[in-house]
Amino acid sequence: MLSAKLFATLAILQLGLALLESRSHLLIDVYFHATYFVVGKSHMYIFLASASACFALTYFASSRWVSHPLSNSL
Repeated sequence: MLSAKLFATLAILQLGLALLESRSHLLIDVYFHATYFVVGKSHMYIFLASASACFALTYFASSRWVSHPLSNSL
């Protein structure tokens, strides 16, 4: 349950950073296999926030469904 709260807090912080960075027009270069992407910094923060929110939901759901607590190494 603590991991879900930490991931949710991280997602909220990243969304706050995305809102603050939406005014600037900085770009990030992303190389994926042989493809070159140019992504706005605020879009990268939004993507990271959504990934953190998915992890938070996964940890929250698994803590509700599993009878024994999850291991701390996860």
